[in-house]
Amino acid sequence: MSRNNTPTNCTPSKETTYDWTAFDSPIIAIVEGAAELLETEPTELPQLYQSIDTDALETLLVQEGRIPIELTFEYGELLVSIDGTGRLCLEK
Repeated sequence: MSRNNTPTNCTPSKETTYDWTAFDSPIIAIVEGAAELLETEPTELPQLYQSIDTDALETLLVQEGRIPIELTFEYGELLVSIDGTGRLCLEK
């Protein structure tokens, strides 16, 4: 299956849009969303830091005066697209 790495063209199995303040961090939102999509417990997923530098991800997305940034990366069997506006797209 070919994957389109552009979040705006993503045809996801699941797409979640959330307010950053609804979660402690985008890291938690990614892991919780992935667990829900894969119908498993968050503790059963691979560690997110094995796929991306979580400190850098947090810094880029949660900084004061957010910049328009989009990041796409693989997390286990999922393609994760996330941007500075709070949009999270998880594709199986």
